[in-house]
Amino acid sequence: MDIIITIFALSLLVFIHELGHFLIARFFGVKIEVFSIGIGPKIFKYESGGTIYALSLIPLGGYCSMKGEQQDKGGEIEIDSLSAKKWWQRILVVLAGPMFNLFLAWILIIASFYIGRSYNDMSPIISSADNQYSIYFHENDEILEVNGQEVKSYTDIFRYTKENSENIFLVKRSVNDEDGVEHRFSSYITFKVDDLYDFYSALSPQTSNIIGDVSPGLPAWKAGIRKGDKILRINDLPVNNWKEVRDGIAFSENDIIRLLVEREGRTLELTLIAEKNILSETNQRMIGITQHLDLTFHEKSNFLTSIGYGSITTITVIYLNYKTLYNLFTNPTSLKNSIGGPIMLYYMTSHTTKRGLSDFMTLIAMISIVLMIMNLLPIPVFDGGHIMFFLYEGIMKKSLPISIQWRLQQFGFTLIVFLMVYVFYSDINKTFQKFSSEMKWQKILPTEGNDLE
Repeated sequence: MDIIITIFALSLLVFIHELGHFLIARFFGVKIEVFSIGIGPKIFKYESGGTIYALSLIPLGGYCSMKGEQQDKGGEIEIDSLSAKKWWQRILVVLAGPMFNLFLAWILIIASFYIGRSYNDMSPIISSADNQYSIYFHENDEILEVNGQEVKSYTDIFRYTKENSENIFLVKRSVNDEDGVEHRFSSYITFKVDDLYDFYSALSPQTSNIIGDVSPGLPAWKAGIRKGDKILRINDLPVNNWKEVRDGIAFSENDIIRLLVEREGRTLELTLIAEKNILSETNQRMIGITQHLDLTFHEKSNFLTSIGYGSITTITVIYLNYKTLYNLFTNPTSLKNSIGGPIMLYYMTSHTTKRGLSDFMTLIAMISIVLMIMNLLPIPVFDGGHIMFFLYEGIMKKSLPISIQWRLQQFGFTLIVFLMVYVFYSDINKTFQKFSSEMKWQKILPTEGNDLE
């Protein structure tokens, strides 16, 4: 079933992309010769209005073949060919594919907020407080209310706290008497919060050393680590909460990280090669795990709010992707660990569908944005490369010589083939590493009930 869902997701992205080219080309009067979802041999096709519509065997792409895409030297240019259109019209035709991917992502993210998104959070229990706030909060304090608003999660503490104002906190505290008997009582605490960020930074939540999620393709996943595993030790240092886990990995002296992991009452020592977090300004290390969060909420937004949240989220995702792309170019060694293909897409889809429709829609939106960004790169064969050719024509008032275009496209095609081979190799290598790691776990754990979560 997961394979079918993965094929559907990939086909949807390709269909929307090619539909963008198709519609804008038809708008400018360009004849579409073939519109195909998938590549390779055609398993289904029909012709209408001079266009062949096809479903091809390999669902790893697709194409919209337009008349006059390849302008032959000395050839006659017909009015319904792409070559006959003005340079800016051709740019719009080519740009339409990536823009349709962006539009699809925006719609899916909005829809995910509207149908309701599930999210996890921590209990509103304080582990420690620094600076001036240490006199107000003690270890294991549970915050019940902030300014009369019921606090259900750790995030609610800061959602209801007012900056530059007096705030009233209802706190439940445990105290042991002289005989060691625990007594719990609640009391109100009032103090002024000058800076909300400083207040947030000063408090530490109560956390555990249990793993909440594992990202497919990253070192922890390849090592066979699963949701629910407990990290007991990092590089010979014991860890008891998530801050110690995060700091032990992020600030490790080198990329080799030794873990002692507990599962079902048994332990296994693992050695991982950490990756640089390319979104971190200080290149902190990561292995692809998140902490266990003990609370789950489902939150729906109204239509207008969904549009607002969806738009902000879309812009943020685009920014983070371009930031990641920039960091990859400035640090090319991280590219080999950040690339993924169809096999990783399958694992990501399988992983996400278990969380529900909203998360699945968000994943498709993220991939659609990545597809947009990759297609806009100024590489021949990609849409961005064609746009560069057309911009040259618009600026120089003449087209780039066909011979040069052909050589550049050959280079781009060679680059894409090399990249595809490397992506498949990377996917297979990661999967093999995971399989080998699972064998190690099987040697120490009962086989019954040991399926992947």
